[in-house]
Amino acid sequence: MTITLQLFMYFTVLLCCTVAYNMEFVDVNASSTTPDILDTSLRKVRISRGVFGFSGFINMKQDFDTDLQTYEVQVYYSSNGISYALSPFRIPPTPMTKVMNKEYKLYAKDALDKCCTNAPQFDRFVSPMTARNMICENCQLLTTNFPSVLRSGYYKLVVRIYERPNVTIIMLGKIDWS
Repeated sequence: MTITLQLFMYFTVLLCCTVAYNMEFVDVNASSTTPDILDTSLRKVRISRGVFGFSGFINMKQDFDTDLQTYEVQVYYSSNGISYALSPFRIPPTPMTKVMNKEYKLYAKDALDKCCTNAPQFDRFVSPMTARNMICENCQLLTTNFPSVLRSGYYKLVVRIYERPNVTIIMLGKIDWS
């Protein structure tokens, strides 16, 4: 194989498989129907000029067995930020322990470690989730591990945890390819 062909293949793989988009944080809303077990409040904040994220708290008032909790994420897409349609990206109802060891570690752990006090620290998560009050300041999602096939437009993530505690977090973001 010639050097030219090797370089061409290298750059093709590099361009194809590198995430080259920016994600702009648009809004967040969190609610709990079981505030006696888990209370939360998250809000959009301005981090710097044109850069937004979220701040707030997640107060887990008691230990809970994550093998019994169900975690689900639905992702909606909109080209205009007005009408959203369900996208193929999702996490079906899954035991929370499994989500903590896979999706949480891949998509959220690094970002929350940087901006939240008392975020769960683990190499391999084992139930239960211990009582803790996470205080989050100026958090931003890191897109490093996000799929590279996302289209430009608006995305709505609906995160649900149920089976006591019952929590819903809705995040809106806008993706622009650079």
